[in-house]
Amino acid sequence: MISADRVQGRRMTSYASVARELKAAGADYRDEEVATDRNLITSRQPEDIPAFIEQIFQTLRVGGEAG
Repeated sequence: MISADRVQGRRMTSYASVARELKAAGADYRDEEVATDRNLITSRQPEDIPAFIEQIFQTLRVGGEAG
């Protein structure tokens, strides 16, 4: 996403080793298990997968109710 110039202003998280690049590309970097920005859901590391999956389910439930 950085290479595609798609992170400017987006709330995101990632491995700590990528944080500097995301910030430099204009992302609103968060050191959190999961960061959600509209339809973009990101997480930091494998240990965060349960929270990541829960956020995906929650987003799908809300989207399903709205549609």
